[in-house]
Amino acid sequence: MIGVGWLVGFLGNLHINIAYIFDILSSLQGVYLVVVTCIINSEVRMALKREWTRKNGQVGQVRTIQVQPRQETQDTNG
Repeated sequence: MIGVGWLVGFLGNLHINIAYIFDILSSLQGVYLVVVTCIINSEVRMALKREWTRKNGQVGQVRTIQVQPRQETQDTNG
Protein backbone atom coordinates (compact mmCIF):
# COMPACT_ATOMS: atom_id res chain seq x y z
CA MET A 1 0.00 0.00 0.00
CA ILE A 2 2.78 2.44 0.85
CA GLY A 3 4.59 1.85 -2.47
CA VAL A 4 1.53 2.95 -4.47
CA GLY A 5 2.40 6.60 -3.91
CA TRP A 6 5.84 6.11 -5.41
CA LEU A 7 4.39 4.31 -8.41
CA VAL A 8 2.27 7.39 -9.03
CA GLY A 9 5.33 9.58 -8.33
CA PHE A 10 7.25 8.10 -11.26
CA LEU A 11 4.42 9.22 -13.53
CA GLY A 12 4.39 12.73 -11.98
CA ASN A 13 6.30 14.26 -14.87
CA LEU A 14 3.45 13.46 -17.23
CA HIS A 15 0.84 15.79 -15.74
CA ILE A 16 0.48 18.19 -12.82
CA ASN A 17 -2.60 16.37 -11.46
CA ILE A 18 -0.56 13.19 -11.10
CA ALA A 19 1.98 15.17 -9.08
CA TYR A 20 -0.82 16.32 -6.76
CA ILE A 21 -2.02 12.73 -6.33
CA PHE A 22 1.55 11.74 -5.44
CA ASP A 23 1.72 14.49 -2.80
CA ILE A 24 -1.59 13.43 -1.26
CA LEU A 25 -0.66 9.74 -1.18
CA SER A 26 2.75 10.51 0.31
CA SER A 27 1.30 12.72 3.04
CA LEU A 28 -1.28 10.08 4.03
CA GLN A 29 1.30 7.33 4.60
CA GLY A 30 1.70 8.28 8.27
CA VAL A 31 -2.05 8.20 8.83
CA TYR A 32 -2.21 4.79 7.16
CA LEU A 33 0.53 3.42 9.42
CA VAL A 34 -1.17 4.70 12.58
CA VAL A 35 -4.49 3.18 11.56
CA VAL A 36 -3.03 -0.18 10.61
CA THR A 37 -0.58 -0.58 13.50
CA CYS A 38 -2.39 1.14 16.39
CA ILE A 39 -6.11 1.47 15.84
CA ILE A 40 -6.84 -1.88 14.18
CA ASN A 41 -4.42 -3.91 16.34
CA SER A 42 -6.32 -4.91 19.49
CA GLU A 43 -3.11 -5.73 21.41
CA VAL A 44 -1.79 -2.19 20.95
CA ARG A 45 -5.20 -0.71 21.85
CA MET A 46 -5.28 -2.71 25.10
CA ALA A 47 -1.72 -1.65 25.98
CA LEU A 48 -2.59 2.01 25.38
CA LYS A 49 -5.76 1.63 27.45
CA ARG A 50 -3.81 0.04 30.34
CA GLU A 51 -1.23 2.83 30.21
CA TRP A 52 -3.96 5.49 30.12
CA THR A 53 -5.77 4.03 33.12
CA ARG A 54 -2.51 3.63 35.04
CA LYS A 55 -1.69 7.32 34.58
CA ASN A 56 -5.16 8.84 34.85
CA GLY A 57 -7.14 6.50 37.09
CA GLN A 58 -10.20 4.64 35.93
CA VAL A 59 -11.63 5.25 32.48
CA GLY A 60 -14.60 7.57 32.69
CA GLN A 61 -13.68 8.90 36.11
CA VAL A 62 -14.20 12.65 36.42
CA ARG A 63 -11.40 14.52 38.13
CA THR A 64 -12.13 17.79 39.90
CA ILE A 65 -9.71 20.64 40.27
CA GLN A 66 -9.88 23.17 43.09
CA VAL A 67 -9.16 26.70 41.91
CA GLN A 68 -8.25 29.37 44.43
CA PRO A 69 -9.64 32.86 43.72
CA ARG A 70 -7.10 35.55 42.95
CA GLN A 71 -6.60 38.19 45.57
CA GLU A 72 -7.16 41.63 44.19
CA THR A 73 -4.33 44.10 44.66
CA GLN A 74 -4.94 47.81 45.04
CA ASP A 75 -3.45 50.10 42.44
CA THR A 76 -1.20 52.57 44.30
CA ASN A 77 -0.25 54.55 41.18
CA GLY A 78 -3.20 56.65 41.03
